[in-house]
Amino acid sequence: MSQLHDKRTNMDRTDILELLAQYLAQMPAVQKKVLAMYYHEDMSLSDIATCFGLTESRIRQIHRQGVVSLREIFVTHLRVRLSSFEDVLDLPSEA
Repeated sequence: MSQLHDKRTNMDRTDILELLAQYLAQMPAVQKKVLAMYYHEDMSLSDIATCFGLTESRIRQIHRQGVVSLREIFVTHLRVRLSSFEDVLDLPSEA
């Protein structure tokens, strides 16, 4: 792998991590905590529900809302990056 590719990959990871940090800072506290417990602490939805005193179904909803929100942020970010890339290459935009 070339050094240029390595640098580009690192920049992309940095961009993604910065975007994630920005969004997580604005995310509702419960969503943020549920996602952290599930992905970082490897807790089950059932265990998270017990910690919050909520049903597993409600925790599943909170988790899904957080994931969908993050997905939308990243898709929007990618679309913006791709559109700026198309501008550089002078590609025709989709009608």
